[in-house]
This record gives sequence, structure tokens and C-alpha cells, in this order.
Amino acid sequence: MDAIDSIVRKIRASAKYRGAGVPEATVRSLVEQCAASGGGAKDTEKKARVKLHNIVAPYLGDLDYGDALATFERVKNDRDALINFCFDCLNRHASTRERGADLSDMYAKLLTKLGPVRSVCDLACGLHPIGLPFMGLPADAAYCAYDLHGPRVKFLDAFIKGFGYNGGCFHRDIYVEPPPEAFDAAFFFKEAHRLEKRESGATIKLLNNINAKRFVVSLPVYGMDGRRRLSPHYGDTLRAYAEANGFPMDTMEYNNEMFYIIRKTPGLNLS
Repeated sequence: MDAIDSIVRKIRASAKYRGAGVPEATVRSLVEQCAASGGGAKDTEKKARVKLHNIVAPYLGDLDYGDALATFERVKNDRDALINFCFDCLNRHASTRERGADLSDMYAKLLTKLGPVRSVCDLACGLHPIGLPFMGLPADAAYCAYDLHGPRVKFLDAFIKGFGYNGGCFHRDIYVEPPPEAFDAAFFFKEAHRLEKRESGATIKLLNNINAKRFVVSLPVYGMDGRRRLSPHYGDTLRAYAEANGFPMDTMEYNNEMFYIIRKTPGLNLS
């Protein structure tokens, strides 16, 4: 265990991660997983760093969260300025940038398929909650977002609460410690392919561990290189899961994103 502790401390204190505030539980779970596969300390650390890089995904882009929070506080009561601010933030991150400017249309189509939603958990949220002004959720809805990046969580918590929504953003590893609350809908957008690099079968495990009536998984249709089609393999896995459990599933394709909407029927055994 001393060797595990040493590697965990080393990774969290490294220049790449010490400012991100990645939860210790995340790093520890990765180190323990890699150590269990065999090899010495150097090999374990190397493998854990690769997995962490895939999870945190720094290559997708990010904000200066101190500046973003100050700007938000300045524009939050000016609708036009706020909309421009949100689009600017979303354009800084590859995952949200590729959705384009028709966000209200995308969410309207998605929520039509979901039905009434008064509580949402946004898992491994990234910058997705900045799309709240376009979602059309009820003003008294509860919106709970979860992310690994400490500064991002602080900003998004202020952002969500600044709109008057119940909930907020929480610094939490949803795979190690899934939220226990019940929700009308769970969003897991463009993260399944990265979660599977953490552990094979992780997406299904997450589906089983989240208490939500409707679980929405989205996948990019094409990879960042514009060539590799990603959704069919993972989509087949989700279809098989839904069929095995008797859960109705619907789909929606929008731009470069395929949405899989699984209605988790209460009372079924998910083991």
C-alpha cells in the first residue's frame, strides 16, 4: 500500500494535474487497477497516467475559470451578453464546440423524446452545463452536475446556481462514487468511449449504478480526426443492454452526435 500511496501522491502533485484538483479517489482507483495487472511501480505509474489523461482529456480545450466566473457575474442579468458569453465558453472545448449554434433546437428535440424532466444529473459534465440557457428546463428543476476538474466545478457551481436552479456542480468521480439520489434523467454525453478506456464494461456498470428513470448516453459519430466512426460499436453495446433488461430505447442523431435514450423501468433486477 505504501507504493500505491507514493504513486498517487506523485501523480496528483505533478505539474500536469496539481492545478486541476483531480480527486484522490480517481487517481487511487486507477493506480490500484493498473497495479493489479502486474508490473513494477514505474509501469503502474505509466499506465495510470495514460488512463488519467484519457479521463481528464486536456486536449479538448478549457477555460480560464477565474476570468470566466468574473465575466459571468458581470453579464448574467443581460440576456444578449449572457448568450454570447455561453457560446464563447462552449466554443473553447472541442466536445461542445461541434454541436454548433442550434442548441435550442437540439435540446427541444431531445426533451420531446424524454418527456417531462424536473431533475437531471449531468455525469462527467465537462462544459455541457453552460448550455443550460438553451435547454428549456423548468425554472424550478434540479440540475446536478459532476466533474473531476476542481476549478471547473467551482465555476459551474456558481453558473448553475446563478440561474436559480436547484442543485449545482459537485467535485466527484461518478464511477468510483455514483450519486445516490434519484433523477428524472441522467446525461452522459460524449464520455462513454473514454470511460471504456478506464475499464472495459464501465459504461454498463455506470448505467446500473445511477438511479435515473431515463439515461441518455451520447456518442460522437466521428472521431476528432473526422474519419473513424465511433458510435456503432458502443451503440450495439447499449442496445444489447436495453434488450437484455427489457428497457425501451430510442435514438436521435444530431450533427456529429448520436443520442441513446434508455428508459430504465423501476423494479427490474439490474444485476
